[in-house]
Amino acid sequence: MGTARHRFGSTVSARTTGPLSRFPSRLPARAAVVAAGLSLVLVAGCGGGGDTEKAKTKDGKTVVSMGLFGVMGFKESGLLDRYMEENPDIVIESDVSGDEQTYYTALQTHLAAGSGLKDIQGIEIGRAKELVDTQAGKFADLSKTPGLDHYLPWKSSQVTTDDGKLLGLGTDIGPMAVCYRKDLFEQAGLPTERAEVEKLWAGDWSKYVDVGRDFKKGNKKDKVAFMDSSTGLFNAMIYGDEKQFYDKDGELIYNDNPVVKDAWKLASDAAESGLTAKLRQFQPGWDPGLANSTFATTVCPAWMLAHISEKAGPANEGKWDVARAPKGANWGGSFLGVMENSPVKKEATDLVAWLTAPEQQA
Repeated sequence: MGTARHRFGSTVSARTTGPLSRFPSRLPARAAVVAAGLSLVLVAGCGGGGDTEKAKTKDGKTVVSMGLFGVMGFKESGLLDRYMEENPDIVIESDVSGDEQTYYTALQTHLAAGSGLKDIQGIEIGRAKELVDTQAGKFADLSKTPGLDHYLPWKSSQVTTDDGKLLGLGTDIGPMAVCYRKDLFEQAGLPTERAEVEKLWAGDWSKYVDVGRDFKKGNKKDKVAFMDSSTGLFNAMIYGDEKQFYDKDGELIYNDNPVVKDAWKLASDAAESGLTAKLRQFQPGWDPGLANSTFATTVCPAWMLAHISEKAGPANEGKWDVARAPKGANWGGSFLGVMENSPVKKEATDLVAWLTAPEQQA
């Protein structure tokens, strides 16, 4: 068990293998012209330890560069500063892109050019297979890194090549929870303590929707929806089952899979009952919804907690809390990879291993 403290004003316990990452395992297959254009502009201005012939130094110290996306939690938690304090000969320079799509477009360009890469690059789970299949040679093999026995085998397998090369160390497995606004629950006449809240919907996602109906009846603010998105509910339900859209042979099974059918039916029911804010997570309007109290709950894998803390803003600090989901599920997760041509490959590997170790995750 890992325990992470956030600006919800409480301690969050979750079964994780690392800090909080930002994006779901399945991202929209979109190639926005604006994002791509911005990425190319970023490429021109991005340097990085991975494309230099010798180690970069600063004030006599070795520089290790990191390319990250979203709110992965390393900087926000103070871990990077702590590592530099404990390793005074190391300087960490992190370049964070707020949007993973922009980040990945730029990463692909750097990989193709063989330049502009950071010593350490973040890998979102939705990109893992493509990188394993097409770019494995650009990443260092981390399979011999000491202390990897705390990782779940299926997590590491997501970035392992057929010949056993491990391209990254996992930051998390995306354990599912439900984040909720304590003040809005209180106004609707619902309990606010997490132990009591999770009892309301324990064991069945349909109970979560039923709580939404109770919230709607007791809610005095018509503009506040119970949940942000029906698609979030749908994802939370199907990610709790090992069989979703495809079987183990790669054949489509969604049309006959009761898990998908049940999730679709319940998510549609929630939407048609007026329980959602009609938003899509991480799409326009969702971040402002967190800050403007547009909705009272959202399904939240571990990596989403840091994002909610940041986007809800100071005005809502302490108002959000997190409770156990009706059923267990895993949604997304990320990795940290070290570039093969990094001049500080050992130092970068040491940093990645330290950041993803259980002691730091606590």
